[in-house]
Amino acid sequence: GSANLLRTGGLDAGTLDWSSEGTLSLAYSASFGRWLRVTSEAANFFINSTAVQVDPGGAYTASVDTIFQASAGTMIASLVWLDSGGTEVGRALGGNRGGHSFDNSNAGRATNAASGIAPANASSALLQVTWNNVAGLVNAGLRQAKIENYTTWTPFSSEASIRSAYTAISTLDTQYAGLSTTVGTQGASIVQNATAITNLTGRTASLESN
Repeated sequence: GSANLLRTGGLDAGTLDWSSEGTLSLAYSASFGRWLRVTSEAANFFINSTAVQVDPGGAYTASVDTIFQASAGTMIASLVWLDSGGTEVGRALGGNRGGHSFDNSNAGRATNAASGIAPANASSALLQVTWNNVAGLVNAGLRQAKIENYTTWTPFSSEASIRSAYTAISTLDTQYAGLSTTVGTQGASIVQNATAITNLTGRTASLESN
């Protein structure tokens, strides 16, 4: 499939890069793995991903697996286009859904998928999942989120997360290399200081004997 532009689509970093007017928390299921739960007393609420850069005129698709368990309400996923100032300039919509659970067959991601062409004034895009007219909420959330530069959805992957981890490790490795050099340099100074102290001790002993 196409590369995932969302660096935290697999929720490896918990709630990092995700926002909501409700309360977000990381949950775990033996059947479905990590998922992002939202709790809210409101009838309408959403979860937003971080925005990723897009090219005007490019084809993009957002897809995500979701859960919605409540007495009433609907849910819909959207690919939201933003201009350089962060203002919405359009959106592509996935399917409008009632109650459902996660699934491992990709059927839910296919239903939720939202595809479109980035408008001329778009500079970024985000994935938004919205729950509307909710009553008696039990569970609402998402997992396996993906935005890709492609005309349709493809199976979930986490290349952006891997690249992010590689960048962090590379940065840490560079920092350790710098630290090693510093320690090496200071080590030479320590040896020199020890030699100077030894010489000084010898001279002091000689002075005392005189």
